[in-house]
Amino acid sequence: MLKRHEVGILLKAGHGKTEVARLTGVSLCSVKRIAQEGPVMHVDDAAERAQRQVGRPSTVTNFRKPILEILQHTPEEDTVSRTSRPQTYARQHPESPWVPQAMHLLVRETRYGCTNPETTHRSEKAFRLLHQQYPKSEWAEKTKYHY
Repeated sequence: MLKRHEVGILLKAGHGKTEVARLTGVSLCSVKRIAQEGPVMHVDDAAERAQRQVGRPSTVTNFRKPILEILQHTPEEDTVSRTSRPQTYARQHPESPWVPQAMHLLVRETRYGCTNPETTHRSEKAFRLLHQQYPKSEWAEKTKYHY
């Protein structure tokens, strides 16, 4: 928040946005964005960020909705197995047109989320399943690595 405060003070002092970016080491795009925000009232980073809702949004959340939509296109009886073991569902329903995309999104989710040995293993399994069963699909072409 101190960097935002510094940018705000320099802008109030009459410096141009390009000059402020050079003086503070902040990108011009950030200076423009900060110029549109209100002044920094306190320097408690966590509280200020929560109030302003600043910071990078989670990229993983963008993939949760498509995965849920994909999983909802099949019968209710498979709900538990689909949500707890996507690869098992994919092996049981290889004809489903949603499986390649679901495997791609599963791999992609581990790219941007918090990883641990379990998620890394799941990502690798989804990657292999996608490339073994659907090697020529558009989703296999988009999934070049597992994470």
